[in-house]
Amino acid sequence: MSNNEVLISFIITGYDKPNNLTDILGVIPSKTWMKGDLKIKNCLIKHKSNGWELSLKKSNIIDIDTLLKKLISDLNKIKNKINKINKIKKEFKVVIYYTKSVPSIFYDLEIISFLNDINATIDHDIYLIKNN
Repeated sequence: MSNNEVLISFIITGYDKPNNLTDILGVIPSKTWMKGDLKIKNCLIKHKSNGWELSLKKSNIIDIDTLLKKLISDLNKIKNKINKINKIKKEFKVVIYYTKSVPSIFYDLEIISFLNDINATIDHDIYLIKNN
């Protein structure tokens, strides 16, 4: 494994038909799922609601805000479409896997304003991967 790997996802849950979100937003997602689908192949844990996800992944980065700003830049083009969809939950998920150093986590006003503008939350998971 590299020094670190970061996965940042924008996730919409609670929409009746996630595949229709692709048409509404005009963006092809990284993945979609339906309530009851398995979260991970050959696992028992199932999704509790329908979902639509757009993700970016990068290795060996020193800060996550650069990757997050790239995703926000892509989403900023469809911000009005996102805000017109009712009764959904919007979340950014940041997952960091590291072996040596954790990339910095910093959010400037541009990032915070965008989260506020679309009424989204942000969640972080950080995992240390030990090399034996």
